[in-house]
Amino acid sequence: MANSTMVCRTSQTAIVSITAPGTRIYEGNSTKSRRLARQLNEFAANLIQKYPKKFGFCATLPSFIDVEGVIEEINHTHSVFKPDGFIVYTSYGKGQYLGHPSFLPIWKKFNELQTVAFIHPSEAPTPIGNRYAPYNHYT
Repeated sequence: MANSTMVCRTSQTAIVSITAPGTRIYEGNSTKSRRLARQLNEFAANLIQKYPKKFGFCATLPSFIDVEGVIEEINHTHSVFKPDGFIVYTSYGKGQYLGHPSFLPIWKKFNELQTVAFIHPSEAPTPIGNRYAPYNHYT
């Protein structure tokens, strides 16, 4: 289906990645989060192997809350699958944005590998609340 859409739109290449919430659906379960990331990366790598001139991919990572799991998946995926980059979300856990100090080892690893971090928007860790819900009706 993706290939036929690309032909219809005259696209030569597509970069595939998972969208939000990604592995964050298992944020409290690092085993499931790690497993899902690995499965998605293997799927994407197989797609790229089958259609190397058509597709590239941004690799999936476990939730940033699991720093050790993220570093492990970066190392594995970078060395085995050679992704075009890694997808990250704007926030993780409760109130932890990408600049949170606990995420520093992840950013150091990205920098060390000189790789791309594709930042995909996601919901804010703190809900806005109902007082802003009718905003679009007044503007």
